[in-house]
Amino acid sequence: MINDPLSTNNENSGEATQLFTKLARNTTQNDLPTLIELLKSPNLLVPIAEKYSISYYKLRRNLTIRSPGERVYEKAKGILNVSVIDPKPKRLKSILKSLEKSYLQVALQQRQQRISDGLDFLNKQAPSLQLKTDNLQQELSEFRKTNKLLEPSREGAELKEKLSKLNTKITNIQSYRNRLLNIKETIN
Repeated sequence: MINDPLSTNNENSGEATQLFTKLARNTTQNDLPTLIELLKSPNLLVPIAEKYSISYYKLRRNLTIRSPGERVYEKAKGILNVSVIDPKPKRLKSILKSLEKSYLQVALQQRQQRISDGLDFLNKQAPSLQLKTDNLQQELSEFRKTNKLLEPSREGAELKEKLSKLNTKITNIQSYRNRLLNIKETIN
C-alpha cells in the first residue's frame, strides 16, 4: 500500500492551507513511475540478490511491479502488486519476504524524511507567520484606539448596563408623572 486510504482531500480550502494540511498529515502524492524505479533500483535489489546468490539483473528481470489502474487492481488505488519469478519455491518465498522487508524499510525512511522536511518547512514558516500575527494584532489595537473601541465585549456590557439604568429612570419618571397627573386631577 503506497497511499493512506483514510486521508481526506479538502478541495475548498486555500492553497496554502492545503499545503500545510498535506505536510502535517503527510498525505503528499507519490510519483508512481519514480517509485517503481526506486523499488527496482540496485540500492534495494543488490543486497537481496547477493543474499540469494543471484545476479541483480536476473532479479530485476524477474521482478514485476504493477501500478494502480492495471488489470484487476483498477479500483484499488494506492496499491502496488509485486511479483517475482523463481524456479525454487522456497527461495522465491524468501526473496518475497526480503523484498517486503526492504520495501517497508524504505517506505518508513521516506515517510520519516517527508515528515522531517515538512517540519523543517513549517519551522521556517513560523517566524513569518508570527510576524504577520503580531502585525495584525497591532493593526487591530490601533483600530480600536482610533475608533475608541478598547474592548468591544466590555463596551457592549457597559452599554447594556446604561440602557438598563435609563429604562429604570424612564419608569421612575413615568411613575412620578402619573402621580402628578393624579394630584392635578384631584385639585381640579
